[in-house]
Amino acid sequence: MTQENIAWSITDELKLIKGLKDNYSFAALSSVIGKDVEEIQRKCIAMDLYIAVCENIDDLSQITLVPNHQVGIACLGKTMTGIYRELTEMGWAPQVWRGGQSLRSPEWWASRPALAFRYNDDADEPTRRTIHLLNNGKPWTPEDVGILMAALSQRPSKDALTQVLMRSMSNVIQQLSIMGLVHVGTAEDSSEAKVWVCPAIQSRILSKMRYFDVLPLLQTGWLIDGMQLIAPTWWSEATQITDLVPSSWPLKISAATDTSTPVSNNEHMLAAANLLKSVNAKRQAIATTDPQPAPKTDKLTEPEALNPSSSDEKRQSSSPREKGRNGKLWFSGNYKFLFTLLGEHHSPDVIAKKMDRTAGAVCSRIQLIGLTRYVKSDVEGEKGKVCIVREVSIDTLRKQPDFVKDHLIGAGWTEKGNFLISPDWWLKYPHTLG
Repeated sequence: MTQENIAWSITDELKLIKGLKDNYSFAALSSVIGKDVEEIQRKCIAMDLYIAVCENIDDLSQITLVPNHQVGIACLGKTMTGIYRELTEMGWAPQVWRGGQSLRSPEWWASRPALAFRYNDDADEPTRRTIHLLNNGKPWTPEDVGILMAALSQRPSKDALTQVLMRSMSNVIQQLSIMGLVHVGTAEDSSEAKVWVCPAIQSRILSKMRYFDVLPLLQTGWLIDGMQLIAPTWWSEATQITDLVPSSWPLKISAATDTSTPVSNNEHMLAAANLLKSVNAKRQAIATTDPQPAPKTDKLTEPEALNPSSSDEKRQSSSPREKGRNGKLWFSGNYKFLFTLLGEHHSPDVIAKKMDRTAGAVCSRIQLIGLTRYVKSDVEGEKGKVCIVREVSIDTLRKQPDFVKDHLIGAGWTEKGNFLISPDWWLKYPHTLG
């Protein structure tokens, strides 16, 4: 007899790990541990041993469990010490991956074949399968946040969003709140609770986030403004979470959150499939997406929104490259190449393709160095603009590797007191940078 919905003990988790090592099937593990097959699979996902993947976009009910090559230590839960020791003895290797502590999976685990997720009720109600929120018990990763932000930019329905993320709406709102993207409050004319969208992420929250946690936001249009992040237009146009995800608040027990209630029709499944297609297309096209243009201005230090020259267009179309990866590290040669391309007045899109990165990553890196800054608008509700600076503070450059300053001087910047003075070619850079 299985023990559904009963908390896992340390003994149960150790039995699970050892059983997986001995290549037990989920059915065999169910007999050994005394828990339902579906619950065991959910536990494997929550512990980051398997990743739930929908390989067939047109049928979100078909979920595949893929062995994870990196196990996040935070996913091991309260019994981390015992499980950590067991995993390391079985071949998992501690390492720092994407700014966080993790365990690199051994080859025998990473090379295991993927498994189809087995539902308890797959023979009776197949339309229910998509609403099993498999990732609810798993900590959010930067990849999860990236999918969430790409999905929210599409203004999805609540059911489509929860099915694509495999998480409940309450879990989504909780994560958005942790990241400082929303806050719960009341309206002035009512005591009813609302989820308000924040136009910026404040420094007190950013200080607790790692670079890779912020990266998905930079990819989807957020701009660095001193010690905070300013939201892009598609986000700042919303006032409440319901503007981004209709009917997502107040939270209700429905087919999307109650796994015992069947879906009445296939509309939600179709909407979720379409959303997933859009999200995948958006994430694949990040490398070629134009950065948000800044308002035109007469000041010399603000780039004008000019069309790229014919030579730039020729370079851009003659050598298409694979999509860039924002998470790539920046080394000395990368900075030198970046300043060379900027000196030739290439657009961010062309630079991104030549450097195998995204335009957003290029613009963010330029701003991080201190070559540009975000200026707020004096008009309430109007977007600010990204401006080229005439001088770069040495204090700002101290936060960068020493070779960044050397490459800037090599590219034409001149040192004067506590600043590097920008060359004329940089002040006349013709393209928008954010």
